Amino acid sequence: MQVLLLGLFVALYLHDMTTAVAVPGDDGYLRHIEALPTDTWPYLGPLPVAAIVFVPKLLLLLLYQLTSWQTKRRLGKPGGQRAFALLEKLTAAMPITLLLLFFIDLWAGALRTVRLELQHLVLIDELLVLLPTLFVAAFTWWSYYPVERRLREAIILRLADAGQPMYPVQTRWQYVTMQARHQFGLLLLPLLVIFAWSESLTLLGPDHRGVLSEDTALWLTPAGVLAIFFLSPLVIRHVWQTMPLPPGEVRDRMLALCKHHHVKVRELLLWRTGSGLINAAVTGLLAPVRYILLSDGLLDQIKPREIEAVMAHELAHVKCKHIVWMGLVLITTLGLTELAGHYVIDEYILPTAPTTQESTGQASLLDLNDPQTRTLVVSIPAFTITLMIFGWVSRRIERQADVFAARHLASVNPEPAYDDQARQVFDDEAAQTMVSALQRVAILNHHPVERKSWRHGSIQWRQDHLRSLVGQPINQASIDRVINRVKLATLAGLALLILTSFL
Repeated sequence: MQVLLLGLFVALYLHDMTTAVAVPGDDGYLRHIEALPTDTWPYLGPLPVAAIVFVPKLLLLLLYQLTSWQTKRRLGKPGGQRAFALLEKLTAAMPITLLLLFFIDLWAGALRTVRLELQHLVLIDELLVLLPTLFVAAFTWWSYYPVERRLREAIILRLADAGQPMYPVQTRWQYVTMQARHQFGLLLLPLLVIFAWSESLTLLGPDHRGVLSEDTALWLTPAGVLAIFFLSPLVIRHVWQTMPLPPGEVRDRMLALCKHHHVKVRELLLWRTGSGLINAAVTGLLAPVRYILLSDGLLDQIKPREIEAVMAHELAHVKCKHIVWMGLVLITTLGLTELAGHYVIDEYILPTAPTTQESTGQASLLDLNDPQTRTLVVSIPAFTITLMIFGWVSRRIERQADVFAARHLASVNPEPAYDDQARQVFDDEAAQTMVSALQRVAILNHHPVERKSWRHGSIQWRQDHLRSLVGQPINQASIDRVINRVKLATLAGLALLILTSFL
């Protein structure tokens, strides 16, 4: 879902960078509409655009609903596992499919259609274009619910046999709203606010209403984005329905763990999901707005030693400043790939190839001398490469957090293991505890251990690495060297970007 949400806003950004022009509105102020050469990219009109936007999504909804219904019908019967595996594959493919359909929406002129009908209201036009895609994403949860309910009922039977706490099975509406809060709340709300802030500054800037000077609008943009980013945890804790973790042994152990690793947090939160989610999370770069969240299902269904392992994994993200480095990797990679794209065009393509206008006598979207065309040609590959590299780094960061947790467990083990050189090593109990925690979280969340994840990698991949640690010195893990090389490469790339900005 994170890939989808990021991709949607990247698509909107590219759209406005390459196609939007300002025209006078009825109120006398400028507004943006899509403007492309009619000989290369004709405007289709409202009805054809609506058909392009809605028909493929309705067919996709029908396919997903039918697959979910077939899976629910076959669960517990011959072929049930195969049907469930097919549904999981379709679910995994939905974000990329929806993102491709959204690019087609913009290509067909969906945003232009909305903007021609409305005055320039901040964020309203973008929201109207986003809604069909977001609705399909939410409807997949609605369709998946009967399967989720069957799986949850099976877990309840196991919990009853084990004498563990049980929660009522969520209604379909409760399940959908919980998914929306968790999936959309973390990324969609901040991105919408950032987009609205940027658009508001543009409207108040010198090219529109003239309230703000160009310099003022320029520094207010990053200042507002940073403020939204830093303050978003204060909103997320309410969107996700949390409360302070009640006093008791678990809270005392978790606070002691934070103190042991010198990590300051504003609060430890109980993440109330009705046992519908088995997970933990950390939010906030700065201690005054930093929260660590532990879901109710995690606390009820995971062993105390495994909870400590999960908590140590989350503390690793703070201790190792993973969020900061991921942001730097994103900025540096995007900057370098765009720089390389412009360099290739200027040095190798333009000197040897005439523009389409020179050869045909008319302008074309393939004319790389046109700034908007150049932006489109450079930005799409740049964003694609950046997401690939960002995903690779993110998966290694998750692996480093796993190793941090295993190292913590080994360091507090009352019977530590040592090698022939008297160095403390990862013992089997420490590695296996983290392996078991990952396994239990995956099973309780109905997440196949072999399923790949863009940001986290598969559970199986992470477990195999943890098992390979046994017998290795706890302070010489190979993943730490990998991340150190990533940091050095990032700093070198950042220095190169700063240097080229002055040339």
